[in-house]
Amino acid sequence: MMGQIQIMKNKIMCIKFIYFLISFTLIGLISCRAEHDQLENNGAQNEPGTIIENPTPVYAQLKGYALLNTNLRNRLFLSDNKFFIGYPIQEEFFFAGQSLLGLMGEYVFLDGHNRFKNGVANEVNMLLTNLIFNRISLDIADKCKLSQLPPQPQQPTEPANPLPDFNIRFTSTLTALCDWPLEPTTANTTLTNYWFTVMSYDAPEDEYLAWQNFANSPEMRLKSRDEAVWALNLAIFLSPYYLINYE
Repeated sequence: MMGQIQIMKNKIMCIKFIYFLISFTLIGLISCRAEHDQLENNGAQNEPGTIIENPTPVYAQLKGYALLNTNLRNRLFLSDNKFFIGYPIQEEFFFAGQSLLGLMGEYVFLDGHNRFKNGVANEVNMLLTNLIFNRISLDIADKCKLSQLPPQPQQPTEPANPLPDFNIRFTSTLTALCDWPLEPTTANTTLTNYWFTVMSYDAPEDEYLAWQNFANSPEMRLKSRDEAVWALNLAIFLSPYYLINYE
């Protein structure tokens, strides 16, 4: 677990460097694109009867870091918690447009209106999303040892788990999932309770059944408790229905 966290810290440094590099590149590309589109539109307007089509396709928008943070706080933790989704990349609360988290989608005040930016999934924000939820999934799996009787003592060199206290519902469902591998007679009940606690009703039944089949697969049943809990959480967090607004 310690080695995985150190690897993630190294990845954070790399992503921050890539972020600034890409930012300068995108500014140039956007400027060139805007100039190109303007020239095309001007040319089209000079031709009688020309229909100008919108060249920008419409995509489902990411929920954004703020809504993801709210969902995690409400579904997993006690009501007075101070959880912030930026902790895996060492980002605290910030003003819009001043952090890597903005790449996951954020509202900014422009031209007198709140506008949502960075809402289209791409290689950069999906890499950042994977990094953040990978760490959160690891820390949730690490909490399993606290549910054991007697609990395992924390090693002197082991850092404290950064997650705040879980609420009663999530504590109950996580404790049941930590009893891995699950008993076949109660496995689906445990999985259903866990899914709806974390995902709520944001996904259709087919998405749950795919996750349930993944959890009940022979390969997963051979995984250790920590590996299984990490993988099952990460599969939920990286589901398109968890990350994207389909409304």
